[in-house]
Amino acid sequence: MTENKKFILALGTNINHEMNIFLAEHLLKKMLPSIVFTESRWTEPIGPTSDNKFLNELGFGYTSHGTAQIERAIKHIERECGSIKAERSKGIVTMDIDILLIGETRFHHKDWDRSYIKELLKNDPY
Repeated sequence: MTENKKFILALGTNINHEMNIFLAEHLLKKMLPSIVFTESRWTEPIGPTSDNKFLNELGFGYTSHGTAQIERAIKHIERECGSIKAERSKGIVTMDIDILLIGETRFHHKDWDRSYIKELLKNDPY
């Protein structure tokens, strides 16, 4: 049996904010039943890709799924939320979900230094 590992996911959207966060949470809960979410934070876009503010939050939980399985599932959830590459190239991010942590392995190392990530990490329920 595979050991349960802690995970942290970062969610963000810059359009139809509340609806997209709600839908992503709903779909993630179906896949990762232990997941709990922080409150959301409004942030300015990073880089010149968008004029729209982002709504961001973190999800924490435990899973026996492997990294590749979670990556495939979150890409599917992004598409279910309406996220497509053509819109991203125009600065529209319907939903972006990134794995920050699985077990002892950190991902998206630059994201860990962002002020809103540091603030939301203080709400880690585990």
